[in-house]
Amino acid sequence: MPITLAAAQTAVSIGLGLSGLARPDGIGLDDAKTALGLIKDGRALRDHLGRTPDLEVRRLAKSFKSHADGLLATEFAADAADLAAHFDQVMPLCEFQDAFFAAENLDADRIAHVWLAAIHEGAPADLRPYFARSNGHTRHRDFFLGVTTPFLRALLSKRVTEPAMILEVYRATLDGIDRLDRKADQAAARQSELLRRVDLLTAKIDQMAETQHAMEGGVSRMAILKLVEPIAKDVTDPQAALIELANAVQIAARVQDEGRHGSNLGDFVDEVLRRRANLSAQGAHKEAISELDAALDREAAESTARTLRLLSAAVDEHLLDRDASGAAAKIARRVVLEAQGDPFDAVRAEYLVWLYRGRDQGLLLDLEVAVALARLARDRAVGADQLGAALNNIGTALQLLGERRGDRALLHQSAEAFKAALQERTRDRTPLRWANTQNNLGTTLAKLGDLTAGTTKHEEAIEAYSNALKERTQDRVPLDWARTQDNLGIVLKNLARRNRDFATLRKAARAFDAALQERTQEKAPLDWASTQNNVGNTLLTAFELTDEVSCLEGAVDAFNAALQEWTRDEVPLRWAMAQNNLGNAWRVLGRRSRDIAMLRKSASAYDASLTVRKRDAMPIDWAMTRANLALLDVALFDMGEGDGLLDTAQAHLDAAAEAFGACAVDGYFDTIDGFQWAIDTRRATPS
Repeated sequence: MPITLAAAQTAVSIGLGLSGLARPDGIGLDDAKTALGLIKDGRALRDHLGRTPDLEVRRLAKSFKSHADGLLATEFAADAADLAAHFDQVMPLCEFQDAFFAAENLDADRIAHVWLAAIHEGAPADLRPYFARSNGHTRHRDFFLGVTTPFLRALLSKRVTEPAMILEVYRATLDGIDRLDRKADQAAARQSELLRRVDLLTAKIDQMAETQHAMEGGVSRMAILKLVEPIAKDVTDPQAALIELANAVQIAARVQDEGRHGSNLGDFVDEVLRRRANLSAQGAHKEAISELDAALDREAAESTARTLRLLSAAVDEHLLDRDASGAAAKIARRVVLEAQGDPFDAVRAEYLVWLYRGRDQGLLLDLEVAVALARLARDRAVGADQLGAALNNIGTALQLLGERRGDRALLHQSAEAFKAALQERTRDRTPLRWANTQNNLGTTLAKLGDLTAGTTKHEEAIEAYSNALKERTQDRVPLDWARTQDNLGIVLKNLARRNRDFATLRKAARAFDAALQERTQEKAPLDWASTQNNVGNTLLTAFELTDEVSCLEGAVDAFNAALQEWTRDEVPLRWAMAQNNLGNAWRVLGRRSRDIAMLRKSASAYDASLTVRKRDAMPIDWAMTRANLALLDVALFDMGEGDGLLDTAQAHLDAAAEAFGACAVDGYFDTIDGFQWAIDTRRATPS
């Protein structure tokens, strides 16, 4: 049966998606030859495609796309950009006619040449020479014939003769090539960013006190260098990566100390630890783990003390190999062996140690160990109470890890864990634990909502927080009630901004007012400052919806209030965030009031923020503040402060865009595009 236009369009979207995901760096020459050979033989193509129409169109599209990509990636690589750009311009203007098939007796080669002649006639004057029969411009003609001729053969073998479909497939192919180029650029940017992080960490090695101690203790420089790349891959934030590296070097030094000093547990253990230390000193951590595992198998039935000692050594090797699951398994085995009581409680207590250290010290590997320990605790749970607690712990660890990584998949797993916990922690049986898990679920859903289009996740978060407040009452647990009110206010504010809904924004304001009843400056100063910062952001959103200047004035007051407790010495990251937000408020207020002094205050706040928000340590936050400075320069330009301000605005914006691209953060590019539009429109307007 003939392939319809709708089916072909579906096939193209499927085919482009498959080839783009599977081979983002392009299709090789061998792949192109295979695809071309398949397309040339109609019967082989039919046999390959199968019998069902859906499978036929999928494979036809994939084969054609592979061939087109192969040509652009190999024979026509040098001219790929020009070829794609020129065909993108001429193809919509060139109608493919049914008469081509009849007049040329269904001969694919002849039809392709007739179509090429039609393109020559229909192309704009400036592009027409590229498609002429003889004027030296052969690359465009060769590319067109190289792609369309085998494609037409395949279409004819499938009795596909709808002209609009052919054009749609060809246009979609060119679009796919553009997307392929963008993916390649993004992949190159990510690789460049990884190499930059590796270089930064490598440059820091000799400056670290931990390195000197480790090398004096016998750790080779090569072993330390081997620690760098896995950490750079795993941890994108340079400051966090440096913390992880310092921790890993300390473990490596401890391994050597243990190998030298012995264990007082007999010659066998000491010999194993020496062999393990020698392997670890060269960075051969997997081999060291194998050595320890073999010793553990021998010792399991002989000596608890020796087994514990070997388990601790194995944990360190798993950590140096950045194997969180392996480390957690050895930790659980150790604490259960040591436990005097319930093994579940022993594993859960160890989970908390790793969770808090990962959270407070910014160690992502420790958070991964916490996730694995929580899962091991779940496997040991007996009864609804233990199972509910373990599932809640899994959700909490995944939430922290997902937030740090900006990983939606981890956040989805967190939400599923909390939902499973609610099947065990029912409201009737354990109301406050049920409320705690509802609050945790709300936080995960809110974070997912911020990373996801639409409003569904925000609405689900509001429902979860509202459920929590049914048991977290002000009289019963006032600080927990205030925390949930503050969380509810944040998600309501984000939802109001997304929907441009002032009624929802009023609900957010009421939630923050409620939180401040318990979060007073005297009783909980840092929490009070956090809610004040949230109030300031809510007032900025209120100005966007109402154009009321009083909202901006209130926002300035709220951010200044937050800075009373969020000091640079005590909480530098929060201080920098509040300074950035204060800069936003002064910028919008100064622009609205046409007040240069206010814009100068905005500049001072942004500059203060950037004393903490460094490119190497906090690339995303640094980029946002640089983008905000671009808008500030545009505002100053509008007030006649100098023509050069558009150039400095562009420099700020280019730096921000480069940082977002290097970190593979796509969600900010709509914002960047809007800021770019502000600059471009002013350049285009005569002064």
